Amino acid sequence: MRRAAALASAITFAFILTACGSDGTTSPGTSNSTPPQGAAGAKNSSKTWDDEESRDRYLAFVEPGNAKLRQLKAVAAEAAGQTVYTAEQLASINAVCSDLATINDERSEKLIKGKWRDGVRPAIDDLVISRRSDSLAYRKCATAKDTAGITAAVDDLVRANSSAKSAVVREALGLPEIPEVAGPNQ
Repeated sequence: MRRAAALASAITFAFILTACGSDGTTSPGTSNSTPPQGAAGAKNSSKTWDDEESRDRYLAFVEPGNAKLRQLKAVAAEAAGQTVYTAEQLASINAVCSDLATINDERSEKLIKGKWRDGVRPAIDDLVISRRSDSLAYRKCATAKDTAGITAAVDDLVRANSSAKSAVVREALGLPEIPEVAGPNQ
């Protein structure tokens, strides 16, 4: 039983670590809504985004993945205390991981195409590179046939640890730090 509880906690912890840093709050002047379509977003599409638009777009780009991570956390919490995942739980985890791989790829494409200022572009590029490992791990999780396969995917995510790259992007954008993620037993 301890192994299953530890596994569920590890899954939750690892997937939270891979979030891009939307804690459900926004910095002043930003929102979790869709990217702005005003003058800067539509008429000046060839120009670099200003700081506010950059923050708004980044938060909008990362929210779908973070919402899916919250869903995965809920699925993993249901399995706490079990020795192995049931077929239904495994199927749920597989489905959410498949969605996460797709969302991660789409987000990376948006980040690449973004009109980031020079001080932000290198951090975005580093994040996109680190997210490739995340996508591979999500795909591994999506096709896992048992608890051991999920564990292996989680281990890959922990090794990739793209959350550090997300923190650098948030700093470059002037977004507040995300509170530390509590450990599995806290």
